Parts: sequence; C-alpha cells; structure tokens
Amino acid sequence: MTIEGGCHCGRVRYAVEAGRLDDVAICHCTACRATSGGTHMTWATVPAAAFRWTRGAPKPTGRADHGTRWFCPDCGTQMAFVTSRAPDRIDLAVTTTDDPASHPPTRHVWLGSKLPWVTPEPGLVCEDGETP
Repeated sequence: MTIEGGCHCGRVRYAVEAGRLDDVAICHCTACRATSGGTHMTWATVPAAAFRWTRGAPKPTGRADHGTRWFCPDCGTQMAFVTSRAPDRIDLAVTTTDDPASHPPTRHVWLGSKLPWVTPEPGLVCEDGETP
C-alpha cells in the first residue's frame, strides 16, 4: 500500500510504501514550533528506504549538528525532517498526507518544551524528551 502526500500548493509530492503510519507523535519542541509557526507538529516516522519524492524538489534547510527539514520552495509547507541521529528514518508531517485523519497520534514528545497553555490530550503517552 502507498501513502501519499504533498505541500499546500501541490508543487512537491511524496509517497511512502507502507500499509499504515504507526509511529505518530505530536512534537512540542522549540524547533518544531519555530519552523511551523504552530504550537506543535505531528510527525510520523517511516523507514527512509520506503520514502520517495514523486514530484518537484523540496528545499532543504537545517543545522548540520542535528538534521534537515524539507519545505516546498513555493508555498513553504514543511513536509519532512531527517535527523543525523537516525539517518535511516524520515519524519513526515502527518498533516501533509492526503488523508491525515487516518494517522492519529499515539504519543506526545518533548513535553518539557511545550507552551504552558497547551494541554495534551488525555490517553496518549507523554514523554519529556523522545524515546527513539
């Protein structure tokens, strides 16, 4: 099965060969908040070997000591993140998939960095950092 997604304007598209996204986490870290302009980002971690860009070329930005974030060069949608700590995996922004409602989160990560007025949903695993 293939899960597909892309940016807001449609210039950049991707595909993941996976039946489902099973490692889905809401990230509250400072970097995710700053690069998204939101209170958090929801990521699904997939094997890099299962992922491919299918249309357009995303723009990489990042810090060499941690990782690279991939954005659409036209509309600015942040679609993926690759950390140097786990180069064999790619984090996909769940809301850029064609059917984000099908990929609910199972945990919150980096709660130690969350904004004080954000309340995590009950029932999800909560981590102050992130368990790889």
